[in-house]
Formats: sequence, structure tokens, C-alpha cells
Amino acid sequence: MTPIVHITDKEAALMRENERLTDKVKRQSATIHVQAVAIQALQDDAERYRWLRKMHDICDDEITLWHVRGDDGQPVNVGRLDTAIDNARKEQS
Repeated sequence: MTPIVHITDKEAALMRENERLTDKVKRQSATIHVQAVAIQALQDDAERYRWLRKMHDICDDEITLWHVRGDDGQPVNVGRLDTAIDNARKEQS
């Protein structure tokens, strides 16, 4: 059977190169997305820190000791600190 469209060797090479570059762009796009998520997380952490510093600076005491405790009076797991800060910021805005 004769093919309807004949592809030259040069065209076939260009098609392979196009496919290779398309795959490369997809991988780079995925890497950029991962990095963008990491940057956003760092920006969120920086905003939390600025918020904490602002709260610290508002205090009139010469020495301020920060004790993070839950409603039951027990120390709060550090993993929940970000959530507590975010919730307090939402309440203030």
C-alpha cells in the first residue's frame, strides 16, 4: 500500500525534534510549578513571621515571653502553630 502522504527524512527528524522539545517543555513546566508552590509557601511563612513580629512590637513589656498553649492549657504542637496564626490573622482582618 502506498502512503497517502510521504514524509521525508528531514520532516521525520523535525517531528522527532518537536516531540523531544515538547516533552522537555512539559518537564520544565512541572518543575516551575513545583518551585512556584515552594515560593508561595515561603511567602506565607514570611507573612506569618511579620505578623508575629508586629504583635511582639505592640507589647509594652520590655521582655515578652511567648507561650503557645491550647485551650486546655497544654503546649500547642508546633505543627498547629501556623494554623493558629492564620486563624488569628483572619479574625483581625
